[in-house]
Amino acid sequence: MAEGNWKMIPVIVTWNDAWGSDGECDVTKLDHKPYLTKSVGWLLRSDDVGVTIAMDLFPDEPTTFKNNAFLPHGMIVDIVELN
Repeated sequence: MAEGNWKMIPVIVTWNDAWGSDGECDVTKLDHKPYLTKSVGWLLRSDDVGVTIAMDLFPDEPTTFKNNAFLPHGMIVDIVELN
């Protein structure tokens, strides 16, 4: 995908999610890794910083989206465009 390209196409983004816990932690059972996650949405922007996707598109307002997420490129494993 070209840098700064506003494609607005459906995608599946596979990415490594950071996580945290506010409960007790047993260091002998520490889950010390990111959670592999798949997110589906409209690709709003992709550039050298990361990607922004949104879950909801308003057909009557083609530039209005909601439930969006920004994912830095360092967390992204793969992006698949849906046809």
